[in-house]
Amino acid sequence: MQAFEGGLPTPALQAHVVISRFVDHLPDYRQEQINARSGVQTPRATLAGWAGQTGAQITPLFEAHMDYEKALLLDARLDAGCMAHSRRKFDELL
Repeated sequence: MQAFEGGLPTPALQAHVVISRFVDHLPDYRQEQINARSGVQTPRATLAGWAGQTGAQITPLFEAHMDYEKALLLDARLDAGCMAHSRRKFDELL
């Protein structure tokens, strides 16, 4: 965990906090309680800050992924249009 007060979380810890919150549905107060049982004090504000920091850090990745998805969708639409056009041309030959 955080070895020094004011220290930065590792990427693994950031991932753990975010996955616990959004995938495992553990709100910050529950994570705070779980960590306290292990002797680690992580206030809710710290957990929320780490989650926000993580979100800001992965925003460029999310945006790149969305651009890729849009490109795939456009490519699929173009392929479908070309297939329909080719089919019409083939039918005209018959």
